[in-house]
Amino acid sequence: AVGGAPGAIVEQVVKDFGAESIKEGTLMEWRKKVGDSVQKGDILAFIETDKVSVEVLAEASGVLTEILAKADDSVQVGTLLAKIQTGAGGAVAAAASVAAPAASAAVAAPAEAVDVSGLTGIRAGLARAHAAR
Repeated sequence: AVGGAPGAIVEQVVKDFGAESIKEGTLMEWRKKVGDSVQKGDILAFIETDKVSVEVLAEASGVLTEILAKADDSVQVGTLLAKIQTGAGGAVAAAASVAAPAASAAVAAPAEAVDVSGLTGIRAGLARAHAAR
């Protein structure tokens, strides 16, 4: 059901951690909450392993209807993390969220001032997200 028919429920699972030898990680942070509109490819959460940090990307566009793993939970490849409802409701919410970034740009600007030199990828993103709180 990836991509999903309208109204379908897409189960968001841990796909892999980028290396076959890594089987387990810790869910560090959810970037979305139940009821949020998501677009396919949006970052939903971050998982850290002893070797890498992994972004959990939405497998479909729609509305996040259920979160099944909490921050600090240990998760393995195949663990069900969340459910996304695809369909018209998600499209309407997604259209509304497209206008939101322009309104929140002034609020987000101070986060860009965070010194992330020496940080790359997910760590830099997490540093900016944490500073925005």
